[in-house]
Amino acid sequence: MTPIEFLFDGQVRWSFGFENPNKAAVIFVCLLPLLWIAWDAGWRRARPVVWVLAGLLMLTAWSALCLTYSRGGLVAAVVAFLYVGLRQWRSGGRLPRTRWVAAGVLAVLAAGIVVGTGLGGRTVNPLAEADASVGNRLVLWRSALQMAADRPLGFGAGRSGAAYMEWYQPLEMNAGYRTMVSGYLTPLVEHGWWVCAVVALGIVGWWVWCDPRPRAGQPAVLSPVATGLRASLVGFAMAAVFSTITEDRLLWIAPGAVALLLTGWTLSVGSRATPRRFALGLGFCALFLVGLYAVGRALAALDGIERRFGPDNLVVIAAAGGSGKRTGMVPDTEVLGPLPGRLVRELVMTTGGELVLAPEGTFPTPVERVILCGNAVRLATRLNMPLELVCPVPVSESEARGVLARNPRLWLPEIDNDGRGLYWRSLSEGADATVETIPGVGIRIDWAWSELITKLVKME
Repeated sequence: MTPIEFLFDGQVRWSFGFENPNKAAVIFVCLLPLLWIAWDAGWRRARPVVWVLAGLLMLTAWSALCLTYSRGGLVAAVVAFLYVGLRQWRSGGRLPRTRWVAAGVLAVLAAGIVVGTGLGGRTVNPLAEADASVGNRLVLWRSALQMAADRPLGFGAGRSGAAYMEWYQPLEMNAGYRTMVSGYLTPLVEHGWWVCAVVALGIVGWWVWCDPRPRAGQPAVLSPVATGLRASLVGFAMAAVFSTITEDRLLWIAPGAVALLLTGWTLSVGSRATPRRFALGLGFCALFLVGLYAVGRALAALDGIERRFGPDNLVVIAAAGGSGKRTGMVPDTEVLGPLPGRLVRELVMTTGGELVLAPEGTFPTPVERVILCGNAVRLATRLNMPLELVCPVPVSESEARGVLARNPRLWLPEIDNDGRGLYWRSLSEGADATVETIPGVGIRIDWAWSELITKLVKME
């Protein structure tokens, strides 16, 4: 299979063998703080060859990062170095002026590389109208919080992108998604709050603990090596905000090795963590999760429609301030397309009321009428409410006549791909059923859905 080329402003974004440049950027984000350890060691031990070589390697890795044109990677690398600076400041040690000058030169050269590659212009104007990458992410992440609030136990592994497109994506948008384009929101939407809360609290507890104390006889300052190792993990964690990088096993090699090294080191010398730090870390994490849930609930309350998810793929979509009329639907993807939820939302938003989507044909509450699509016509004889049959498949003649005796309204395609239209039209002659033609479409009626909505179900 030919690899996909990602472009930015006519320039090819380097992927370095990965399927996506954003994943390639993570490698350099994790590598840069590790190279800083060598650069710092060269200065501390007065070995110019070491710090010069480490500085050149840092600039090389930085250049490679910029060639991926990954804004998330750039932000993650900057945050990692800000973490290094914060730890260095907290260490309390005074650094030579020449080292500050060398660090300033490296920073200027790094900024020049960002500007020279064009990544700087792409980063400082992320909210430009034409920047669909950022705009779509903001819509996606906003919906992710609402999805997690609407279905706290999750939509299931690998289902986040499809669930978003079907039940939450704005109808005017058609971009395809497999995940929520975030290493955090994707598992939250797929596995729910309880699983993610336990994992998040565990990681935060480990992070607080995994800070090795100085060995006996060493000055009580923060270790530069521990700082660089932890900064590498900070960069990886920050990069995961902007892309679903956590699903790629190769990207876990560097942070996994760093985490194991830090764990072993802390076990051997002990941790600098105190009960107060544990309490602050876990408390902040819990408060943050509660805040995210509250934001999701608020977004759901502000939405124009309400979504309620039940067992067996039962979904209830209700319009805010609607008529209160309740309609049932049994979908068939052969007729409605792969995302029938989009059609349901459009129907409810246009006509008001409430629609209960029950793939098994079992409605938990009474409905005033039922829309049966395609194969769902087989359920018609056991339902005692008014029926709408949309592109029904042929059934036995006796069963079909029993269905037609119920005086349903049939919606049949103008383009009769498989003969189902001719079959039902011939049987409906002389029956009380109402037959309507869906113009311009075959079995897949989602192409004409907007034109059919107001005719299909009258909820007033």
